[in-house]
Amino acid sequence: MDYKTFLQQASDYHKPSEREDTNLYSEVLKRRNAWDLKSWNMGFVRFIFEKYLFEWGGMARVYPKNIQKNVFAMFLKEIPVILKRFNEPFDSALVSPTFEVKTGKMKKLYEDLCELHVLRKKRIVRIGPTATSKILHLLFPDLFVIWDNEVVRKRQKYGTTADEYLRYLSDKRELLQTVAKSFVDKNGGTEIQAVKTIETLHAEDLTKKGFEKYHKPITKLLDEINYSI
Repeated sequence: MDYKTFLQQASDYHKPSEREDTNLYSEVLKRRNAWDLKSWNMGFVRFIFEKYLFEWGGMARVYPKNIQKNVFAMFLKEIPVILKRFNEPFDSALVSPTFEVKTGKMKKLYEDLCELHVLRKKRIVRIGPTATSKILHLLFPDLFVIWDNEVVRKRQKYGTTADEYLRYLSDKRELLQTVAKSFVDKNGGTEIQAVKTIETLHAEDLTKKGFEKYHKPITKLLDEINYSI
């Protein structure tokens, strides 16, 4: 896929009915970008995860309001502990040359988050693969891509394990490299520079459509074009 086709597919996702959803994602991402991962407090965790996972991400279907406070408490307690197990931050981007070096740590991080759970009527309810990808994307938005069951795993034939999520990420990375290369071949520069320019072009397109002006990370665009496959 060349970069113009990629941008067109990303643009096609944003219909007027998606405006509220898109602006909510923008609001959460702005707060996330101002957040130091070393600083956790209940107020911020509640805002981020309530807005992101429950209101935007649809997790209220799994965790009703009467146990959501337990989920917030679990996030506040467990996620910082999980992140501390990884000495170096995941500061690289999906297109970065260091991606393959970090796949072992990425796999373990996915597994640890996926097993987080709370009790609901004496039944263990895991965070699960879809919400895990959303949490990873929120924590490291330039690296991790969201997936879901209906649009990605069923239609595109992926399993739910950490190995399968890494296969999905690798496939998305390969697509992104092809898109970036098509931009570089025409305009010059590096793949990382190409990604940033493509993000800017997409933001400009959203503004023309009447959406709030902001830059979505390329990983979110990779998620959204799943809906046009």
